[in-house]
Amino acid sequence: MSTSRLASTTLAILALLPFGSSAAPADATLRVEITNLRSTQGEVGCLIFNSPDGYPETRTKAYKTLRATIEGGHALCEFKNVAPGTYAAIIGHDENRNGKVDKNFIGAPREGYAASNNVRHKMSAPGFQEASFAVPAGAVTSINVQVGY
Repeated sequence: MSTSRLASTTLAILALLPFGSSAAPADATLRVEITNLRSTQGEVGCLIFNSPDGYPETRTKAYKTLRATIEGGHALCEFKNVAPGTYAAIIGHDENRNGKVDKNFIGAPREGYAASNNVRHKMSAPGFQEASFAVPAGAVTSINVQVGY
């Protein structure tokens, strides 16, 4: 086979290959800005979920988790290398640093918490759908949540 015919055949085969199909999606960064913290005691725990499974309370089913320090009533959880998709966040102010959400005798949180989209119900936890938001590929997405007590 001649060199020019081999080059033409190679180009024809390469044209049939699906370029980009095996490439990893462009990872993004998600910045969760937390406000309305009533004190600088303790720390803030941030969890993001990429499905309703386990949202908002099953920490082991979270896509990613972070802990952040509190400065002047604010905290920031910055998640790096987040795959593009739909997420919902839940944030807890762990004032006594015991690693859990303290609850009263009827099961309501005694420490502050927030959900993405600032969804807050009086008698139930927020659902994944109502708290969900999109994280596009390769972008920095910022959301702001306000902690309630």
